[in-house]
Amino acid sequence: MLRAGRKIALVFTLILVATIFSGCGVFEDVLRAFQVSETWTAEYTLEAGTPITLSNRGGTVDIRPAYNSNVLSLEATKRSWLRSALGNVEIVIDQEDEFTVITQHAESFASASVDWVLRVPTELHVREVTNANGYIEVVGSVGDLSVQTSNGNIVLVHVEGYIDATTSNGNVTVSHCTGIDGIRTSNGSIDVDIPSTRRDVSIRTSNGSIRARIARDLDVRVSAETSNGSVSSSDDLISIENSSRTSLTGNMGGGDLGLNIRSSNGSISLSPMRR
Repeated sequence: MLRAGRKIALVFTLILVATIFSGCGVFEDVLRAFQVSETWTAEYTLEAGTPITLSNRGGTVDIRPAYNSNVLSLEATKRSWLRSALGNVEIVIDQEDEFTVITQHAESFASASVDWVLRVPTELHVREVTNANGYIEVVGSVGDLSVQTSNGNIVLVHVEGYIDATTSNGNVTVSHCTGIDGIRTSNGSIDVDIPSTRRDVSIRTSNGSIRARIARDLDVRVSAETSNGSVSSSDDLISIENSSRTSLTGNMGGGDLGLNIRSSNGSISLSPMRR
């Protein structure tokens, strides 16, 4: 009985430490050594152009191309402090209108996270990825992409489509994409390429710096402002109308669409994007 009590106390202590240091990779790696896990795998052959969505409640998401393959490969690793909690997570696949992957959690005190690895054929369209708690990384996907997580970093690279990305607590990095629809984080930095826009675009963080590399041929009205920090731009990138240490407005190419960049606490740097 004493040993069982000590085990439960250890589990609660580790959960508390994991909560305090969530988002710190070193502590997460150490804490995972104390967790139990089990892995689920599956493969599917889908029609070209099939949209794919993934909804996860907690864990990591890693999506990359399945080169030289027409098979969609899924791997889900359930993790928890208690082995009994692994059975509370169900992997649900819905192929009615599009290919939808959902992690469903039974209502229970003992919770589990799920780390996802997807290898996606290039003829399929990763359309939406949501994660309640954990980082998301998507590399080499095709089609417009919407990504959202509540607590974790977002990394999107080589996406052949327009990007909309939101995290409540984490950094956002976007490079080598077709264009930007919007980037938002409540607490973190933003590092983004802006090759094109098709609507008014907001790039915003409540607490962090913003580095935006903007295509020279973009037709937009630029507004950049920070409450605590500085705003800087390459001399010949924007036709500046008004500027101060903390704000800048100007025009690129005479366009009417807006490019609004805001930070409440951090500096903003605007520079030309290299093709």
